[in-house]
Amino acid sequence: MFICCGKKQKIEIANLRSQPLQSVKMQLQEDSIDAKFEFHLDKFQWKLIRDATGEELVRQQQKQKEKERLKLEQQQKLQKEDEELQRLQSQIEQQTFVQKEKKQLHDQLNDLFTKLKKDYLITQIKNELLKKMIEDDKKQMGEITNYEFSKS
Repeated sequence: MFICCGKKQKIEIANLRSQPLQSVKMQLQEDSIDAKFEFHLDKFQWKLIRDATGEELVRQQQKQKEKERLKLEQQQKLQKEDEELQRLQSQIEQQTFVQKEKKQLHDQLNDLFTKLKKDYLITQIKNELLKKMIEDDKKQMGEITNYEFSKS
């Protein structure tokens, strides 16, 4: 083939012979880098999808927890309103009972007062009648005594 004279020429010849191998090696390295890049890109996309899905699941769980919290708050609010309503109804029933009892006592007192007034008036009338009877008896006794004195 070639007759070499020096080391420099041998290196140049070796370089010229290795150029096709170097270009193949470079091509393989580029393909390898591209493949690694695509692999890492796919891996990164998968991680992003997984993270996004995980975040979506977390968001859904948070929404569910928020719904449950709001539902619980609403139930507690309704329970408090029911308790307040029960308390008011109980208070109204107590007031109604007290008013009913007051009315009964008032009616009983009125009846008692009317009876006492009636008894008082009857007693007054009887006293007047007794006084009149006593006076009439005294007059009759006085007339009888006067009549007896006049006979004698």
